[in-house]
Amino acid sequence: MKFKNKLVWAFTPFEVPATEFGGAVAPGALLRTGFTLVEIMVTVSIVALLAVIAIPQLLRARMVANESNAKATLKTISTALETYAAESAQGYPTDISVLATIKPPYLNQNYIADSPIQGYNYTCDSLGVSSYICSAEPQSCGWTGSKIYTITTGGVFAEADCN
Repeated sequence: MKFKNKLVWAFTPFEVPATEFGGAVAPGALLRTGFTLVEIMVTVSIVALLAVIAIPQLLRARMVANESNAKATLKTISTALETYAAESAQGYPTDISVLATIKPPYLNQNYIADSPIQGYNYTCDSLGVSSYICSAEPQSCGWTGSKIYTITTGGVFAEADCN
């Protein structure tokens, strides 16, 4: 006997819901409500494979960004030192913090005191009235950068592997 989208079986005491196509679900049929272990394992292995491929590329991209920032920062420091020396009769400053504190400032921050910045430590060990040598070294060679950058008097730029 049929009752409005429901089928009552003569040998079962309960109603079986009709499917959306008008047919009835057979009595005793198992309805699938979840994922099998194989489906879950395949999904997890695909996600793991994508992670193995993507994570090293993301780390490499971050390291390249750190290195580019280190080069730009050293060029900024060099430009500030050269500009200060050209405008001052005293030559280069003997303390890099002067460039950030003078009015108007030549640097927007003291990169030496604020190190590390984006994975690099900055130093100006040889800072004299007639010359300077400033460098940028990665905090962790191979992780935050792979090169040591140095800039000297006149804006001469050099790089070396940190290995």
